[in-house]
Amino acid sequence: MPRKDNLTAQVSVLLSENERKILSQESFDENRSISQIARLAIQKHIDGQEHFINAGINGSIEEVFTSLGRQLGKSMDILGNLRLMLFESTIKGGNYLGSYVSDNATEITGYEKEDLLDSDFFISRILPQDRKHFIAETKLGIQRGTCEATFRFKMHNSTYEMTRIYFSLKNNNHVFGTWQIISELLSPA
Repeated sequence: MPRKDNLTAQVSVLLSENERKILSQESFDENRSISQIARLAIQKHIDGQEHFINAGINGSIEEVFTSLGRQLGKSMDILGNLRLMLFESTIKGGNYLGSYVSDNATEITGYEKEDLLDSDFFISRILPQDRKHFIAETKLGIQRGTCEATFRFKMHNSTYEMTRIYFSLKNNNHVFGTWQIISELLSPA
């Protein structure tokens, strides 16, 4: 097992109540923590010893985590190839408080994730001519419950890329959204 100081990523997986019960029971039966079983499944996948799981959860716990790892890997491939980032925020007093941005955001923009979660930092990187429109659209989006806006964003390498942001507001203060670099989608082939 890797030592804690050698770990570079943490993975969270959302499970249904039924999946959670099954995984907890398997973990108890095998006398291993779920995280140990997940690491073994990921290692099996990396080593190429993965096995396809039939629909539903009827394989071993390692097979379940292998399947989840494969899904996570495929999702990251799709996000990377589309230059698409996921984010989550909360609204407090009309302000966005960033709480999550996908791991690929640093690779795509060149900025640290923590910087991108800071709304003042984020807005300061929007092309000055696009800022007013962006702020107006997002405030209107809070009122409507959804927002889609395009704007030019300054990357870490000082170039501006055309981007599109989309979000949906849940429970009056929880924002889930996507942010995509669309410059190459707009340029002629």
